[in-house]
Amino acid sequence: MQKTLIILTVVVIVGGIGVYLLLLFGLPSTSPQSTPPPNYGGFLPDMTGGVTPNTQPRITDGMLITTVTGNQIAVKDFKKDPATVADTNNVGHYYLSGGVDIGNSNNSYSILYIESDQSFNVTLLEEPLGDTRTKAEAELIQKLGISKNDMCFLRYVVGTPYWVNEIYAGKNLGFSFCPGATQL
Repeated sequence: MQKTLIILTVVVIVGGIGVYLLLLFGLPSTSPQSTPPPNYGGFLPDMTGGVTPNTQPRITDGMLITTVTGNQIAVKDFKKDPATVADTNNVGHYYLSGGVDIGNSNNSYSILYIESDQSFNVTLLEEPLGDTRTKAEAELIQKLGISKNDMCFLRYVVGTPYWVNEIYAGKNLGFSFCPGATQL
């Protein structure tokens, strides 16, 4: 009798955990997603402001980057640029500006491309942040060969470390010309 009670208790506990996990994570959807996610990874604000990207390839010697809407934009192949530095410790990470050791550089910003999710990480390393962001934006526009409108559709984060600015650290400041950007 005691063995039966123990087995029954274990079955009830395992079943309860299963139901809990099912409720927590839900059933996987078998229907295709009708619309792409509105922003990168679900944690960035939608900074597109309802405008649409130019998805017509304009560059013959370039590469395609997937946007937050799931479309692709043709950009210059910045990985072939001699100024682009591949991070030897992180495969698929490319510094378009700034370099690997951002804390010990003389650069006012760093631009990192992460190939796995086709995103850009712009780190502002110098005050005034508004001027630094403008310089970083201009360089990225030049390196990619795209418009400001197209820039708003990239998967990106513009941020600054705590040691540069305590108020804006940990926030996505956005590109200054995109809807939803933080005014600096």
